[in-house]
Amino acid sequence: MDWEQNISAQFHQDEIKQAIFHPSDWVAQLAACICCKFPIAHEELESLMTQASGRSLWFLIEIVRHHHPELLVNMAWRRFVRDATGDVSSILELFSSLEVSPVPQLMEMAFECLCSMNEKTANSAVELLNQWLDQGVQLDKARVERAVEHWGGREDHQTILSFQTPLNTMIGLADRIADL
Repeated sequence: MDWEQNISAQFHQDEIKQAIFHPSDWVAQLAACICCKFPIAHEELESLMTQASGRSLWFLIEIVRHHHPELLVNMAWRRFVRDATGDVSSILELFSSLEVSPVPQLMEMAFECLCSMNEKTANSAVELLNQWLDQGVQLDKARVERAVEHWGGREDHQTILSFQTPLNTMIGLADRIADL
């Protein structure tokens, strides 16, 4: 018996899948690596994705990429539309890396994510919008400015250390839009 068969024999796959949600990145990553070694139906992965955010969502995206690459964008899209709150930065980063086109609903949701309470999500939304701006897509400067205010505004940017918030990158995006 090789080690892959040994893993399947010794561990309960359902418990390994649940370990993807463990607060320790190391444990979650190990579980994700193990999950790449046995088949998982896309319906099950989609169900797991509905429970995930942050690193666990990123690990699940990578498992989908491994097992069902042809469904990756659609599964990520459905997860994003279902719930774009919390840390969904991995979905936005996926869309950016695959250069997903700015369809109206995605653009609307990206603008909404600028005001997310999660910094990673807001930063990833800025990066996606910057990418679309580079492609010549017209963006609503007023919406970006509202997000700047949400994160403390231009005045706070001058008086506080804002490197831990998306404020710097949002102000940069708003200024780029104004320069066009």
